[in-house]
Amino acid sequence: MSNLQFLGDAYQLEAPPQPPQEVEPEQPLSSLFGRAFKDTSVGYQIWNAFTNTEYEDDPNFEMTTDIFNEYAGDIPPEYRDDLIKSESLAELRQRSGEVRERLETRRLLAQHGYKGLAMTFGAAILDPAYLTAI
Repeated sequence: MSNLQFLGDAYQLEAPPQPPQEVEPEQPLSSLFGRAFKDTSVGYQIWNAFTNTEYEDDPNFEMTTDIFNEYAGDIPPEYRDDLIKSESLAELRQRSGEVRERLETRRLLAQHGYKGLAMTFGAAILDPAYLTAI
């Protein structure tokens, strides 16, 4: 047994940590502009609110803990307030789907690092509501 091996065993030396490997983004950045625009655009959100007629209010709908957890169990708490306001099961399904889509968009953009952040800023600057205000 060499002295070096003995020292390593005696002090339980570990191999130096490896630098984190860069993860290849799932989608090219250029394909995410539309999703970034939908995520950041106030104009799109206004348009969506007035043109979205996929559900009708259900006066018999009662939000229970089981129903809420079924559709919002995996959604972070900061996004749940909008879901609680749902007035039908169809609206709850749609709202939870929209939140999941936003989270997925942000996850995909985050894979591109600063370029994804720049894409988000660029999409926000091209928002019609913003352009109208300036």
